[in-house]
Amino acid sequence: MFFLIYNFIFLVYLFSMYPTISPYRDSGDMIVSAFTLGISHPSGYPLYVLLGKIFALLVPFGNIAYRINLMSAVFGALACGLLYLLLKNLFLSNEKYVPSINENEKYLILICSLLCVLIFSFTSSMWSLSIVSEMYSLNAFFTVLVISILFFINNLILIAFILGLGLSNHQTLILLLPGLLLFILKVKKNFNYRLIRQLTIFFAIGFSAYLFLPVRSAQNPVADWGNPSKSLRNFVRVITRADYGSIRLHPEKSPTTDITVIIKNSYNFLKVSVQQFDIWVIPLLIFGIYITIKTKRFLILFLFWLFAGPIFFIVSNLPLEDKTSLPILEPYLIMPLVIFIIWIAIGMYNLSLKISQFIGIKMTVFLFTLATILLIIFNIKKIDKRYEFIAYDFSKDLLKTLPNNSILYNPDDTTTFTLKYQQECLNNRKDVKLVVFFKTFWGYEQLKEKHPGILPKYEIKSGVELENTLLAYNYTKFPLFSDNIAKIPEKYNTLPKGLLYGNAGISETIFDLYIEPRISGISRFFTRQIINYYSAGYNNIGLVFNDKKLYNKSIKFFEKAIAIDPELSQAYNNLGVVYWEKGDYKKAADYFRSAIQYSPDDKGVRQNLQMAEEKLELK
Repeated sequence: MFFLIYNFIFLVYLFSMYPTISPYRDSGDMIVSAFTLGISHPSGYPLYVLLGKIFALLVPFGNIAYRINLMSAVFGALACGLLYLLLKNLFLSNEKYVPSINENEKYLILICSLLCVLIFSFTSSMWSLSIVSEMYSLNAFFTVLVISILFFINNLILIAFILGLGLSNHQTLILLLPGLLLFILKVKKNFNYRLIRQLTIFFAIGFSAYLFLPVRSAQNPVADWGNPSKSLRNFVRVITRADYGSIRLHPEKSPTTDITVIIKNSYNFLKVSVQQFDIWVIPLLIFGIYITIKTKRFLILFLFWLFAGPIFFIVSNLPLEDKTSLPILEPYLIMPLVIFIIWIAIGMYNLSLKISQFIGIKMTVFLFTLATILLIIFNIKKIDKRYEFIAYDFSKDLLKTLPNNSILYNPDDTTTFTLKYQQECLNNRKDVKLVVFFKTFWGYEQLKEKHPGILPKYEIKSGVELENTLLAYNYTKFPLFSDNIAKIPEKYNTLPKGLLYGNAGISETIFDLYIEPRISGISRFFTRQIINYYSAGYNNIGLVFNDKKLYNKSIKFFEKAIAIDPELSQAYNNLGVVYWEKGDYKKAADYFRSAIQYSPDDKGVRQNLQMAEEKLELK
């Protein structure tokens, strides 16, 4: 059964997988780091990088990004197959929620375990993160593996090794530690110095994968975040994410101590967690918690969930009401969802026993199976990404925009990582100089080494001085661009050019070189970010023509911006301004109303609408 489950889930993941680089967060960085055996963004993720290199070398088909996406699908399916074994053995062990087992009940156990694994496999978090080049499906595999060894093998030395190794993939695995410590204190009565020493040694053996970072960094790889070979301090700062907030996901703010905020964040965490399932699953979760609450494993499971879920979300310090927070936090739902699915499985089994007394086991199984299949069908329309090329298209269009020997100054992560994929994995346009990470000392050192021509010969003492020098020294020397017009001060007379802004704009025909962004499934947050780059590009070219009173041209670009992103309130407002200038106050008012629909708190747009309506009343 394990192999059937693994193969089915793997094939679904494979069918819906991104065909190349995805827009998802740090995917491009993970691909480049794996392919070049480099140091990824903190904490370096050495195990992921090493495994990614193996997949890049051994998979004989597909582009580089596809091969490393495939690794996520493999480990995602392995995590789900192992979860099936965990659930089945949990039922078959001598727990109070399965007091006695006959053949019918054994059959029900297998079905409930299977259905709950499918529910977990096709939640939006697990599914979407098993089809991109990210480390979270591998983290799910280690999570299930540690819990399985804990409950059914009871080998603490093996757990210590697996925990250390798993932490070299993703450090959130440490959130299982409180539950593991409780297990040791309650179950292992012979806990002594000798055992502590053994656990420490085997944990260190697993954790030693991090030695890859300084060893490889000393060889000057393409990707070398934090330069961990430079000093012990650099190495420690990389593995502890010191420059990025450590366990916090907001590096500039300390965890809140406001009890009302803590309660609100905990509520929001529960809300987004249960939204991963259909509504019919929620009673099963509650019933499963009720069934297990008197068992010896409940408190261990609860501690796993508590620290991996609510406590982590509170410490991460991201406001869950912010639209950017949930996409960032989505990967961290997977660990607590593993615990939820254990409770859901227990609830499903015990409820099935009661229902089957009235309608029979076959009808009970049919109903739960039908509900699970409908859940999968509903989600596949949202998650399927097999025809989505938008991140690849975006990187190609960026390169079409940039003249030879350009500087791209301080680009966002999406821009940086997609271009690095083009340069380092596909060997395209290495003449483009990516000026990134210069706000750190190691980033400054790398700039001096990789692009010495963009810096003066003297040493620069501060980040502010470096930022000012990079602009002043290069503005008239190279074509200099940014992906955000606000990053370059107004005194440098920056103009838009396609997707970018710099000293070599404008060219309205540059858009003719672009292809329509190719999207598949529902546009998720990071896909919409790239869509916004395109729509903003058209909108800003329209503003240039609007300033020159070339309204027919500006209208064309504003309308194209809306066609790409129908929620771009600025483009509606700009069209309203155009028609105001043309004296068509009715059309102006209509566009201002559309702008308010997508930006209801914009006082400027409301004032524009009021003025247009006053003009209409005068008529």
